[in-house]
Amino acid sequence: MSLLTSRPRLKRYIGAVIATFVTTWIAAHNLARGEEVEQACSRDDVAIWHLALLEPESAPSPQTTLETTLAFLEACPDRPEADQALAIAGMASVELDDAEGALSYFERVGELSTLRQGFYYAAALLAVGRTDEAWEERDRLVSIWLETLASEGTSDISIRTTDTGRLVRLMFAEGERLDGVQATWIALPNEAGWPASIRISRQGVGRFKPIMFEPIAQDETLFVELYRCRSRRLLARVLADPESAETDANAYAALTAYLNAPDGVTNTPTESEIYTCVWPDRLLLPAEG
Repeated sequence: MSLLTSRPRLKRYIGAVIATFVTTWIAAHNLARGEEVEQACSRDDVAIWHLALLEPESAPSPQTTLETTLAFLEACPDRPEADQALAIAGMASVELDDAEGALSYFERVGELSTLRQGFYYAAALLAVGRTDEAWEERDRLVSIWLETLASEGTSDISIRTTDTGRLVRLMFAEGERLDGVQATWIALPNEAGWPASIRISRQGVGRFKPIMFEPIAQDETLFVELYRCRSRRLLARVLADPESAETDANAYAALTAYLNAPDGVTNTPTESEIYTCVWPDRLLLPAEG
């Protein structure tokens, strides 16, 4: 089965910015509650910047987002929201394939606060040849992700170690998450390479034409999907127990094969393009809490 094509670049970019914008907006209001010091810039300036991102005067693009955000940073460098503004500027620069520019913003951020920001930062590091640092950032993101899931306590986590990486299996205590995911397996390379994941859910993502292995009732359908940095594939639509030995063995076999040639080692871009991951929150399933 051929891989589905990834989202158009502009749509992918807009989604990334909106996701970061929501985080910025929440952080801004939480921080601003205790803000008593008189500043040259107020929450009104922050709101104007937010609105300019959501409703730009010209067509939305990485360039307009970068220009709008840099104008905010120049006017309001000491606002609590400056870190998120720098992260947005870094992400926009990655979309413009300007790795050096992206790093100049990312590396002024106190701490990158979202999975997507971290993936973009790692991609920029790779693009300038700082590979060790890039995979260290990946490992940092994975460690935070595992700690968050463990503290959430809603999933049974098991980890299998191989010569080429780790295979993490998550089974959810309530049988199913709010997003319909019942189980997921994640491949984490030891050395170079991005994660990949297989998930079983009742809500297939995208417009697939699934393989039907046997006739099953619609309300009993389970979708088995493979996610990589820039592609997704429907492996099957089946009636199966996510915790069955056969399901487990198939997932481990597929992801063990992936670890032998992970994205970031294979599927590298042209010299002028920064290789970003389209679905970081599908490679590392985020906590629901």
